[in-house]
Amino acid sequence: MLRFVLFLLTATVTAASAAEVPAGVAVLRKRCAGCHAGAGRKSGLDVTSHKALLRGGDRGPAVVPGVAKESLLYRVSARTAEPHMPFGAGALPAAELETLRAWIDAGAEFETKTAAAPVASHHWAFQPVRRPAAGDSIDDFLDAARKARGLTATAPAADAAALARRVYLDVAGVPPTPEETRAFRYEEAVDKLLADPR
Repeated sequence: MLRFVLFLLTATVTAASAAEVPAGVAVLRKRCAGCHAGAGRKSGLDVTSHKALLRGGDRGPAVVPGVAKESLLYRVSARTAEPHMPFGAGALPAAELETLRAWIDAGAEFETKTAAAPVASHHWAFQPVRRPAAGDSIDDFLDAARKARGLTATAPAADAAALARRVYLDVAGVPPTPEETRAFRYEEAVDKLLADPR
């Protein structure tokens, strides 16, 4: 069990590491988070999450996802709106401004999901549920599973006395009497035991 839990944790960490930070978020962290994050954020603006950018600060929403030119964050960074940002510093380099514009135009998401890590995809827990190509009985299912793995049955079929013990112990929780063992018929015994109040 511990091995399985460790496997799931590894798969989760690997999948989480497969997500990357968009370039626009990197610009925000580098140029804006110093003043617009945490408890002492300026103008009430928090740039640390998508939700916070949509909520905005004292001047309203900072970002209009998909429309950089209408986003206050882009306009103050491009210096087409006051106050120019970053405050008290030079203009953003053209490449960073373009990165910010493209990121907002693309929806301003904070996490880009890449393909899931292949490490977990082959594990049985991540496979879709399929109806087995076998008959109706559990024996048919087990035989099909054995054949698929190239295995053969190593135990002979149980005799009537063994089947009687199994049925009586499984259904009623008591062993059969010698008479019940001698007169054992599988279907009749199961019906009789299921009708028994024990």
